[in-house]
Parts: sequence; structure tokens; C-alpha cells
Amino acid sequence: MRRSILLLTFLALSAALFFLWQYRFDVAAGAQRITLDDLKASAILAPGVSWIETQAGSNLSLKISREAPAPIGLLKFFNLPPQRWLHVKFQISATELVAGREIWNDGRCIMEWHTPGTTGPWENQQFASVRENQKPGMAEFVLRPKRAPASAVLRIENIGDEGEMRILSFEAIPLEERMLWKIGRWVLMAGWIGWVVYFIQFQKLISIRPILAAVICLLMGLYFVVPGPWKLIRSFGQPFQFELDSKDSGSKPHIHGTSVSFDPPSLLKPTTQAPESVGKVVEQVDLSLRVKLLLAGMRPVLHSLLLLVPTFLIACLVGKMPAIRLMLILAFSIEAAQVAFGYGFDRTDVLDLFSDLVGILIGVILHACIQRVDHPAMVKLIRPLHQGAPSLKQ
Repeated sequence: MRRSILLLTFLALSAALFFLWQYRFDVAAGAQRITLDDLKASAILAPGVSWIETQAGSNLSLKISREAPAPIGLLKFFNLPPQRWLHVKFQISATELVAGREIWNDGRCIMEWHTPGTTGPWENQQFASVRENQKPGMAEFVLRPKRAPASAVLRIENIGDEGEMRILSFEAIPLEERMLWKIGRWVLMAGWIGWVVYFIQFQKLISIRPILAAVICLLMGLYFVVPGPWKLIRSFGQPFQFELDSKDSGSKPHIHGTSVSFDPPSLLKPTTQAPESVGKVVEQVDLSLRVKLLLAGMRPVLHSLLLLVPTFLIACLVGKMPAIRLMLILAFSIEAAQVAFGYGFDRTDVLDLFSDLVGILIGVILHACIQRVDHPAMVKLIRPLHQGAPSLKQ
């Protein structure tokens, strides 16, 4: 009976999470779809960047050829107020684009975020790159500035050694978070805490220890599962569920709302001066991802540490068996979320899972070793809530 309740409530909470995430955003008040046709009037294009008409002149695409010294294009979102969320949908390709010596020397798309009232450097958020003979493929997700709200400028650079890239299509839609998400996420978090507490402690008076263990699980889930450490906000397979009003569904050069006089510094140069590359873009990613990139050769160790610490803490709070089971669920949930977000699953992920299992095992062994320390303060700290964890067969 208890196993059935745990399974059904887990599925219900997972379904609620899927629904709330897919309906997280709605179109901002008065917003319209912005395409390359709308951005043409504000574009600053260096030699080597040219417009190409397609479909009898009804749509535009951009060709960025490396025959020129530094083919770069800047496209301002004209009259678009500073935004918090911007949904982008685009299609890019590469033809014989030879990457340079640096890993970032290829064809790339960057969203510049300029915060009004600040004099410091703007934020560069790279969201796409191409090289070699990459075939066109449609991609879409939500971008957000680190310091919101901020004004957006689309930067396109081809800084490979040779070859060309094309922006076959591009559209952007300003978004805002639905009230359904703003309220529902708190209800959902409370539901997950209740689920973990019930998983740990069955038919006993609720105490602080299982609640603390549940909070640790929740924080790990928020940080590594959903929303996760990703800077780009992706949907679960299907696109985010929002619709433009039919009267505003067409492409227009302006956006409703209060216009601002703020002009991004990257567009204040004279039009006769070609834009310059921003060089290496520091990835605006979460600290955990940055550490993983810097210590790529130590990935298995990092994954083991990721699960070792919470396993040890939860074992100290409620016992080793609940800790093992909860961390196993978390480890598989991390990989499942990456698949749902479109990052795929390969042999590297299998190694990650194995490293997670090693971390869980080490955490339990460390807890067992410390349990043998005969010191009153240590015994009180690590004494679990009850002797022996509840069995799922109850």
C-alpha cells in the first residue's frame, strides 16, 4: 500500500512539474513577434555580411562570409523596452566553416544584454555556434539577462579561419512569467518536501530531522534537476505553451509598451566604423557547470562529490537506507532532466551515473566510520532519527 502511494504521488508531482514548466511563460503584454525583417533597419553590418531575400522577397536571411577580415553584424531590437525573458527561435547553418585555433573561433550568435543606467561592460550571452558543414536545424529556448531587465542586441560573428555561416530564420518574442507558475512552484516544492518526509518517516511523529533531509533533497533538485544549472531555459521536448493574439501574430517593426531612450553602447559607434569582435565570451553558466568545464578531466571525481556530501548529511539525519534510496532517485532524476531538456544521453552520462553511485557509497562508508567515533557530541550529531530505516515493503 505504502509503495503504491509513494509511486502514485511521485508520478502526480512529476506530472504537475511538467505542466507548470511547460506553461511557465506567457507573451508579454502587447508583445509582437520580431523577425530578421524587423531588425534590418537597425542593423550595422561589417563587410562580408549581407542580406539574402528568400521566398520571392517575403523573408530575409543573413549570410556571413569569412572572405572579409571580420564579418560581424549587430541588430538592435528597435523600440523594445528592457526585458526579463526573451524567447528566441532560429535556424542557422555553416558551409566549410573552418574553426580557428581557439575553441570560440567559429560562427556564433550572441545576445548582448545592456542594463540601463549602468556604465560597466554589457553581458554577452552566446546561445548558438556552428562550424564545418553543419546542416540547418531549428532551435528555440528562452534567454534571460543576468541583471534584468536589460535591452537586447543580437550580435552575429563569423571568426573562423574561412567559410560561411547563414542565419536562415530568426524570431524573438518577449515573455513574462505566468501567475500560475509563480504560485504553483511554491505549492509544488511543498509537495516534494511532503513526499520526501513520507518516504523517510512512516506512521511516526514528524520531527525536524526528516524535514531537514527533505530540504536538502529539494535544494539538490532545484540546483541540478529543475530548473537546474542551465543559463538557457529549455522546454521539456515540446515548445513552451504560449500564443500571440491573432491581431498581433504578424511580424511588425515595433513593440508595444513604453519606449526608452537607452541606446546600447555597442550601437553608438559611427555607422562607417565596422563592429569589432568581442573575443572570448565568458560563459554565463552556473558555478557548478563552470567548475565542471575547468576541471573536465576530473569529471568523475566531481560527480562523486556531488552525491557524496548530501548522502552523508542525510544519513546523519535519518539513517543510511533512506539516504541511499533518495540519492539514487536524485542521480537518475538529474540524467532524466538532461534528456528531457534535449541534452541527450551517451556514454559520458553512463560514467556520470557510475560516479554518482561511487559518491553515494563513499558517503555511506564515511557515515559508518564516523559512527564508530565514541564521543558524546559526535554521537548526538550523527544519531539517526530511528534505528533502521523504514522499509518500502511496509
